[in-house]
Amino acid sequence: MDEDAILGELLYIKDRIQASSRILTDREHTAFFFVLVPEGMIIQDTQKAAELFSRFKVPLSGYVVNRVLPEFPETQEIPEYLRHRLEMQGQYLTEIRQTFGGQILAEVPELERDVTGLNMISRVADFLCG
Repeated sequence: MDEDAILGELLYIKDRIQASSRILTDREHTAFFFVLVPEGMIIQDTQKAAELFSRFKVPLSGYVVNRVLPEFPETQEIPEYLRHRLEMQGQYLTEIRQTFGGQILAEVPELERDVTGLNMISRVADFLCG
């Protein structure tokens, strides 16, 4: 490959990167939402990712907390494993709310099955959009 062809290819790549950057940082046309679950490592990873977005001036539109377990009445007897999971989740939800605050757009509960098919997608949309 000669120098002109290499230079042409590099300029093409540079233009593509600049065009992508314009799209990614355009608040009028681009929105990013982080989806996280109430678990320690995921909260930390989400914070790191949000810092990177900020550093590169990529707008972050908010957070969605996914797979939130339902609350049970205090009087209801539940298995010990589930009780511990609920306690742990409660601590992580508190951390998420303190860390991301008003940027949390929705909480989606743990559903009985994977989100596949229009019916399940519609259910999730109801949680996201009210």
